[in-house]
Amino acid sequence: MKIFLLILLIAAAPLAQAQAQAVNNDNNDSWKTLEASEAMKAPDLSEPNPVKWVISPLSIERRMEASTNPVLEAREPVNVALGLRIFRHLVSLEYSRFSESSGNETYHVERKFQDLLGWYRYSFYKQHQFRAILGGGLGVYQEQVTTSFYNIKQDLGSRNKWTAATGLGLEFEPFKYLVLFVEARLISGQNLDPNPNPDILARISVQF
Repeated sequence: MKIFLLILLIAAAPLAQAQAQAVNNDNNDSWKTLEASEAMKAPDLSEPNPVKWVISPLSIERRMEASTNPVLEAREPVNVALGLRIFRHLVSLEYSRFSESSGNETYHVERKFQDLLGWYRYSFYKQHQFRAILGGGLGVYQEQVTTSFYNIKQDLGSRNKWTAATGLGLEFEPFKYLVLFVEARLISGQNLDPNPNPDILARISVQF
């Protein structure tokens, strides 16, 4: 009888060991499933924020206007912009203005120009820290001309006139919060000369 019980225990030992191994594997699989589930729920903090504000307080713009046909003169508007970047898309509001004067003490002409454009730009190519940008803008502009003849002044101001623009540019991000941008543009509008105005813009932006 003792010999029979001994043989039974020896035969059952591998079966018990296999069952224990199966339970252990099931527990490991359960922990792996739980860890994978928790990893899916947890946010990926290494993923960059796809929505960013872009502030552009520093810009250099040179806009070409007709002085005497066919001579073009460069204007240098003050240009500022505020934008919102979402993945490859950038929507921004841009304001620029400039003034010029000519004449002498007897006869003097002063001209003031300002425009406001809403821009949409799309990054169609990206390589490391560089992006190629294609954009278009639509807005309004105002122009005021003041003439002085001795002590007589006359103001000729225009109402809002439509203006539109297209641009092709290049962005470079040397650091996380800094964006360097240069763009060649054509700006069209009512009574602009030439129409469109050739324009080039270079700016430094803060992005966060």
